Amino acid sequence: MQKIIKWNPFSSKKTESIYCEGLHDDYEGFRILLTAEEKASDMLRLSFENALYYQNRDESYLLNHPKTQ
Repeated sequence: MQKIIKWNPFSSKKTESIYCEGLHDDYEGFRILLTAEEKASDMLRLSFENALYYQNRDESYLLNHPKTQ
């Protein structure tokens, strides 16, 4: 059986939530900036030199969409 372990990039702190502070695609490449729930926490920068594909679209309308059976 496969065991799944939650990864906490801010292992020095007990963090419940991690927030995406930024999503950038520019001359530096594709990168994601993450911070922990605490305001004074460090920022984690995930950088990808060659992103093959990513998609960013507004799906907030799905929050109010009635569930169909």
